[in-house]
Amino acid sequence: MMATTAILHDRIHAAHLLGERLMAFRNTDAVVLGIPRGGVPVGYHLAKMLNLPFDIILCKKITHPGCAEKSIGSVSLDDVFISSESCRDVPQDYVGHQITLIRHSLAAQHNFYKGSTASLEVSHKTVILTDDVLTTADTMLAAVKSIRKKMPASIIVAVPVTTAEASVSLAQETDDFIFLMMESLGSPIGHGYENYPDITEDEVKELIGQTVNSKQST
Repeated sequence: MMATTAILHDRIHAAHLLGERLMAFRNTDAVVLGIPRGGVPVGYHLAKMLNLPFDIILCKKITHPGCAEKSIGSVSLDDVFISSESCRDVPQDYVGHQITLIRHSLAAQHNFYKGSTASLEVSHKTVILTDDVLTTADTMLAAVKSIRKKMPASIIVAVPVTTAEASVSLAQETDDFIFLMMESLGSPIGHGYENYPDITEDEVKELIGQTVNSKQST
C-alpha cells in the first residue's frame, strides 16, 4: 500500500502521478482496466503513459432501499459483492431484484460502449484496476472478484483518491493497493481534485473508441 501527498489538478494529472508509481509495468504484458465513468479517463491516460492495453470493467452499486446514499454491495456482469453488514435489514427479494436490474443495465452499457468489440484477455497477466475516487470499496471489490475468476497473475488497484475504509478492504483482497490521497468518508465526491467535471457516457465511448482505433492501427 503506497500513498503520497499530492494536489490533483484533474483526472489526467492523477493518471500521470499514478503512472510514476507504476513505471515498473511499462511495456510489459500488464493491462489497465477502468471503471466507468470517472475511472475511464484515469485508466486511459494511465495506460497511455505505461504503453499498456486499456479496457473497461463494468460494475454498479446496489443502493439501500431506505437510503440512496448507502451501498449494500455491488454487481459486475459476472459477479456480485454483498456487504453482509450493510444489508442485514434489507429483504432478500429486493437484493435479488436489484441484481437482475443492474445486470440488464450493465449489459446495455457494455453494448453502447463497446458493441461487439472483445474484452481484453487478462489470464496470467497483471491487471491494474483503477477508478477516480473510492468512497467505499464495494464497486471495486465486485471488479476484483470478477477479474479473479479469469485467473490473472496479480491484481493491483491504483486510484488517485480513497478513504481509509475502502483502502483496508481492498488491501486485503488485492496483490497491491496504490493511492495518492486519503480522504475522510464524509468528504464530498471529487474532493482532492481542483477540476472534477462530470464524465458523460459519450466521453467514455469516445475514449474506448480511441483505444480500439489505436490497436487497429498498430
